[in-house]
Amino acid sequence: MNEFRIEILTSAAKQLDTVFRSDRKLAAQFAKHIESLVQTPYPQDVAILAHAETYDLCRTKIGRKWRLIYAVIGEHAVILVVEATSREGAYKGKDLETLRNRIQTFLDMLSE
Repeated sequence: MNEFRIEILTSAAKQLDTVFRSDRKLAAQFAKHIESLVQTPYPQDVAILAHAETYDLCRTKIGRKWRLIYAVIGEHAVILVVEATSREGAYKGKDLETLRNRIQTFLDMLSE
């Protein structure tokens, strides 16, 4: 099986930076989990939030209070980190359409 490469949206990078500056233990959990997605894009605890023709939008837990939302883009072998958020933010924050638009913008850039 081919390894995936990791890409992180600017908005997700800002969220991760905030986490990394505030909690080293949590930062290590995020980093370890993101790195593991390279070989296992669908870990055991994954929830597929949406399936599209070119990608799956997934959510996985980081600790008890945090969620990582990412897209598995099989055609390009890319894991796109879309959002790193608290549990509460994952369920009442961005709607799926907003996340899909961000992914589509990324896909459009890949096609150029």
